[in-house]
Amino acid sequence: MKTPEKPAMGSRKANSRFRAYVDSHLDVLFDSSSRLINSPIASIMTVFVISIALILPALLQLVGNNLSLVNEQFEESAQITLYLMDTVTDDQGLAISKDLLERDSINQTVYISKARALAEFSANSEFSATLAELGDNPLPASIVVIPSSASVQDTRAMYDELRQLVDVETAQIDLEWIQRLVAIRAVVQRTGWIFTLILGLAVLFIVGNTIRLEIENRKNEIQVIKLVGGTDSFIARPFLYTGLLLGISGALVACGLIALIQLGFASSLDNLLSLYGTNFPLRGYGMLNSLGLVVLGGCLGWIGALVSTLQHLYGLAD
Repeated sequence: MKTPEKPAMGSRKANSRFRAYVDSHLDVLFDSSSRLINSPIASIMTVFVISIALILPALLQLVGNNLSLVNEQFEESAQITLYLMDTVTDDQGLAISKDLLERDSINQTVYISKARALAEFSANSEFSATLAELGDNPLPASIVVIPSSASVQDTRAMYDELRQLVDVETAQIDLEWIQRLVAIRAVVQRTGWIFTLILGLAVLFIVGNTIRLEIENRKNEIQVIKLVGGTDSFIARPFLYTGLLLGISGALVACGLIALIQLGFASSLDNLLSLYGTNFPLRGYGMLNSLGLVVLGGCLGWIGALVSTLQHLYGLAD
């Protein structure tokens, strides 16, 4: 009759142990937080230095994301212009345009007759009077081809194919500046990874040095805990939480500074883009990236505290 009570008693013991374990960690967390609050100047300086170290790679990531957006926008608007022979009539040009549109690799074609080309050129240039004096229309008919694929490689391959058509005198494609933009984006992204590595190590050293000073200040307390049987994990726990809190706080401050930087530059960037007749919806840093930065800061703070704590605890043990 009493046999079924044993699992219940074991479950209660497991729950009480887990509750005691969680309570002990919460106590250490609150104690570490209060120690940081009680030394505001040192804590603020450390948090601010960590935030500065995290801002630069985050800003480079933000620039890289916006360059990717600009590149996507311009790749989608990539087009090839085919200038037809003078002997091609309007009916033949329209027929060529319809034939090209039947290809799966082409999304849209626009035929521009010689008369339309002259009218558009005269309306958008200061040489309309000069063109009128020439008598004959020197501008050729053309077909604007918009590829289905936004890939630079696919557009280049299509250009090489279409310019070989019999009725095409010459073709024009402007991809050099897009390729430069892709190269700049790659440089920014690679630089961001390099700075993430270098400044991540800097955060480790900053937190490690802070924890080292904290251990030195609590050296007598640590020795007493060891004498009464305290384990290394119990001794290291408050320092690990201190490093975690410093890393998370630095990342949160970095996110706030990034938001301020975005607000400060938003109007200037809008004015710059308006001068070029474009209006791209610039990407902000976003909640997901901010969360990733907070996780990164917390991990770096915890690892820096762990390395410093183990090093000095074993030194104390010796």
